[in-house]
Amino acid sequence: MWRWLQAYQTMHYTKDRTGIIQVLGSKILAFGAVTQDELTWLVQLEFERDLMFDDSNKYMDERHEVYPEQHFDVYQIFNNIDTMSAEIHKNDLPEPSEISSLYWFGNHSLEVEVFDDIHVHIAHDILEILESNIQKEYTQFVYSIICIALVIVFCPILFVWYARSLNEMMQEIRTYTIRLNAEKLRAEKLLYQMLPPTVAEQLKLGKQVRGESYEEVTIYFSDICGFTEMSAAANSPWDIVDLLDTLYTTFDNQIEKYDVYKVETIGDAYMVVSGLPSRNGSKHFSEMADMSLKLVSLAKEIVIPHQPDRCLKLRIGLHTGPCVAGVVGQKMPRYCLFGDTVNTAARMESTGEPLRIHISEATKRGLVPIGNYVISRRGDLQIKGKESWKHSGWKDGRKHFINKQKTR
Repeated sequence: MWRWLQAYQTMHYTKDRTGIIQVLGSKILAFGAVTQDELTWLVQLEFERDLMFDDSNKYMDERHEVYPEQHFDVYQIFNNIDTMSAEIHKNDLPEPSEISSLYWFGNHSLEVEVFDDIHVHIAHDILEILESNIQKEYTQFVYSIICIALVIVFCPILFVWYARSLNEMMQEIRTYTIRLNAEKLRAEKLLYQMLPPTVAEQLKLGKQVRGESYEEVTIYFSDICGFTEMSAAANSPWDIVDLLDTLYTTFDNQIEKYDVYKVETIGDAYMVVSGLPSRNGSKHFSEMADMSLKLVSLAKEIVIPHQPDRCLKLRIGLHTGPCVAGVVGQKMPRYCLFGDTVNTAARMESTGEPLRIHISEATKRGLVPIGNYVISRRGDLQIKGKESWKHSGWKDGRKHFINKQKTR
């Protein structure tokens, strides 16, 4: 139906443009001259007429069947009009001629009659389609009345059944929604434990997390002295697992009070950083120092299950410097740190002593201006993998945590 209505409308516009072209062309031929404005207008009208006629043909494929018999040569009419239009376009007109004007007017009259007959044919087809649609709608209306009657009869039964089913479905959806939200919270909590919140949010949004460079951070490494012998002396593997679980659970709960980020734990090794992923200026010096002192004191209170009379000897190393951080991996993404600062911090820990916090010269330079720590010189040590000798020192604690033991 829409196709025929479009054909009817475009044919109406075609007839309208043709009538204007008929009058304008007759005037031009009668006077034997055409102005630029008249020529522009004529060309525009002919373009619109041809465009509308072509559109009408696209919507109605039976155009050749509606040409009236009296128009014995429709295409000859169109050719005559095209020839005279070309002369006007070239502005190659003879002297003013009433005959040419009448010839132009007559050919366009025949063209308008052709368009009018096509227009009438389209209107008849639209009426036939409407009558057919009305008949179909009437049949569908009768069927609808029958269906409505059946629905009214069975409506109470259907309503009760549907209400019960809907209630059960809503209960299941509510249960599934609660479970889904709980699982979502658990997944987000686990994700935030594995990665920094800012990085986790970017991964949830499907964004690519690029590596970032940090000019200065403080990195913490610690392990348990004699852990290998302690593991060998354990009564069962569960003793070691329980010991590490108690130790690192205590540490995890404690570091939440400081502006630090836990990077990872590998065996008895514990790695923490301050100054990334959120930069905190020079605050990372004091944050990491305070946290280290607290962890040393907490480690002394941890009881070894299979060796209750033995003290847990924690060894800590700190170093400050530049670092690069980024997410590595897809199946199990990890937030990793890279750079010489990481290696040096690990060397500070491996060359340290039990229940001491071994710091590098760079960390010392950041703590001295704060003026709230007791730092003693350890001496010169050769650090593996370094070209020069590194100066290192002991940081025993804040002034009220001074270790009475003499340093070497």
